[in-house]
Amino acid sequence: MDAFDLGWFPDFPDAENYLSGFYVSGDGNFLNTGYENAEVDELIEEIQVNPDQAAREAAAERISEILADEVPIIQLWQRDQVAYVREGVTGVADTLDGAFMFRFYLVSGVEE
Repeated sequence: MDAFDLGWFPDFPDAENYLSGFYVSGDGNFLNTGYENAEVDELIEEIQVNPDQAAREAAAERISEILADEVPIIQLWQRDQVAYVREGVTGVADTLDGAFMFRFYLVSGVEE
């Protein structure tokens, strides 16, 4: 089984961003795992093009069920999010979350 450090993180918190690059068949799968499932491909396309949020959520839930049965990828570990700041800087811990977006407006510090 291949094991590697991909270094991927989500660009924005949308289900499609967590699915297409890993589970779509063919060249769109940047992991090149060889995983192929026609139903998953159709559901990913549904998420990409349908503006109806309820339909997108239903498609994502179905994909989750399929992936739980097939387990095409096993995530071995995930790095911690780390930010180093000097004394007096506050709010940094509030910026670290699953979206991997560093929210500078939450950070403040002592003026010199």
